Amino acid sequence: MSSPAQRRDPNASILVEFKRMAPVWGIVLGAAVIALVSIRFTGAHFLREGIFESDETCRIAEIYQEAGKRHWNSMRQDVATNLEGKAASGERNPKSAGLMAGDERVAAARQELQKAIEYCPTLASAYVYLADIAWWAGDQAQSHFEQARAHEVYHELPMAMAEYQAALETEPSLEKARLALADVATRLNRWDEARATLDGATAEQQDSAPALRARAAIALHEGERQRAKDLYRESLAKEPTNRVALMAMLALSKEMEEGSEGAQYVYELLERERVGDASLFHAVALVFIQNQQWKPALSALDRAVGIAPNSVELHFDRAVALYRLGEKDKARVAAERAMDLNFEKYQQLVVGYDIDPATS
Repeated sequence: MSSPAQRRDPNASILVEFKRMAPVWGIVLGAAVIALVSIRFTGAHFLREGIFESDETCRIAEIYQEAGKRHWNSMRQDVATNLEGKAASGERNPKSAGLMAGDERVAAARQELQKAIEYCPTLASAYVYLADIAWWAGDQAQSHFEQARAHEVYHELPMAMAEYQAALETEPSLEKARLALADVATRLNRWDEARATLDGATAEQQDSAPALRARAAIALHEGERQRAKDLYRESLAKEPTNRVALMAMLALSKEMEEGSEGAQYVYELLERERVGDASLFHAVALVFIQNQQWKPALSALDRAVGIAPNSVELHFDRAVALYRLGEKDKARVAAERAMDLNFEKYQQLVVGYDIDPATS
């Protein structure tokens, strides 16, 4: 049996994507998200397809990951030497766990990789390395769990669900796998499985962030929007940077016709937690724009541009906000920056608007 690192290349590059017209998690939000992504403002798409560069926080995370890799590769080479090359071929030997026990490099590798994930939860390769370490250490349940987390980042939800189930089969008391399984089940519209999985969780775990998100998704599926919103807000109090819950809050606030309340809540949370995700700030800005609140929209766009300075869409939307605020000279500068980055795309974005910030 091959190790997780051999089944999935942990060095594969990870793009931080924001699929604005059809996000993967959209199946959880149902009609609320469909309503959100179909909105138009001043003749332009409210949400548009696009990909942002890696955030600054993810670049920092990659530094931690490299440190973790060095510790782990050093340890694994020693294991391979002691086992006469069997470790290098990917064949786990029962002695490998004993050789790894108590080695400071293993603990250091795990610590550095966990730091990487704290900075950038979308760094799937870090989960793959953690899965590999657990596999060689003989902790199969933890290895399945880490592999599942990597599959989630890669948007491979059925595979993530299978790995969480394997983790629970190996160690039925692994509550974090049970809760993550329920969360993924809701995103696959497997409602009965989600409910059954949640029913098996302990009372303490029922109030964890993954459980609250799963319950929120079920409530939304059953048409209880206010309850869903309350549960998502509770989950964000425990995991303030969870992307699914943040986007759900924006979608629900719009669907419930609450104006910019949800956007303001999410914006303040992003600022407080120092989140380095340009697409989230952009999503907040678009809600403000829809409600013609140009000043807070500009603030959110400024934060997004600071994270992803080479995004044509961000500079274009920032130019529109500046124009609406009467700052036409600044709007022209922002529009020219967008044109310099990609003139053809800029022209595509102008189509449908009643203004061109570069010439108006």
